[in-house]
Amino acid sequence: MSLGCITALIAQFYPKVFPDNRILLGICAFFYFGISGILQFMTMVLDQDIMYIGYGSKKVNNNNNTSTSATLTTKDKNQKFMFRSTMPRDSDKYTLILEKPIGKQIIKWEDSVGNYFTSNGEFAEQIYYDKIQEIFGSALNSTVSKN
Repeated sequence: MSLGCITALIAQFYPKVFPDNRILLGICAFFYFGISGILQFMTMVLDQDIMYIGYGSKKVNNNNNTSTSATLTTKDKNQKFMFRSTMPRDSDKYTLILEKPIGKQIIKWEDSVGNYFTSNGEFAEQIYYDKIQEIFGSALNSTVSKN
């Protein structure tokens, strides 16, 4: 992405004015769109549209100090989970998928995006967040505690 930004900066701040720098602008535009296409391909094929990777936590008792006994929470690499989302073109159905790294789908949720906007067209973030917590919270807790 930094190459794309550098290309855009060169095109924007090149010292010559427009009619004299048409060739440079064309080259920069071609290069920028090529880099953007490569990044999009990497997102779709290599990352498989995964938008979040998280890890479960495990509690570790710390009994080194005799006066205090604290419970620490550490990241457990064995309890990895991922969120993936899809939204087909010309559809209002948004699908959010929670899965394990081996491709095992734990839960799939589909809903209309129109349910999460106010009458003024603003995104109702708290309603969306509460729905996500309701649906995925129990699934995550049970999945993480099983491992």
